[in-house]
Formats: sequence, structure tokens, C-alpha cells
Amino acid sequence: MSDADSLALATAPEDVRDRLDDLPLSCRLVYLTLMTAEAPLSAPELSEATVSASSTVRHALQDLADADLVERRPGFGSGSPNVWTIARDERQNGPKNADL
Repeated sequence: MSDADSLALATAPEDVRDRLDDLPLSCRLVYLTLMTAEAPLSAPELSEATVSASSTVRHALQDLADADLVERRPGFGSGSPNVWTIARDERQNGPKNADL
């Protein structure tokens, strides 16, 4: 990862960084790509953006989902692939199920 990538991850909440530290580098790369994306991305788009094999991206997404760091959502339009985004609670930088 570049210094800019490390700096971008440094802006993530501490608990997110701690969870990412326990995951493989491929997970951090996929998370960073989603973090800096302007819109949710499908697994094929993430594969292309990260220059990673589709199986690597699928495994990274599963690990990130298991760590509650990303969310899968239905794609737009019929037959569209699912898209992935940073978990809603992580974008808000707040604890899960917090009262507003």
C-alpha cells in the first residue's frame, strides 16, 4: 500500500483499524477501495479496481462482511450483480445501534 493509502486508512475509526489489522492485506485493499469509491461497487468492479483475482476479492469481501465492515446490497436493475459498500455504522463513525 502507498503512503496515501495508509493515510486514508488512518482516517478510519480506531476500532475499524483494529479489525482491519487482523485481516489479510487483500481485505485492507478492498476496504480502502470501497472507502474511497464514489458509489457502491460490485465484486467484478472491485476486482478490476484492485487488480486482484475475483476469488481474492470474494474472499476479502466475505472476511470484511464477517467483521461487519462492509455490506452487500442488491444491484440496480434486474439481473445486476450485488454491490458492496462500507457498513453504514462505519460510515457514520459511531457505535452500532446507537440512539440518535
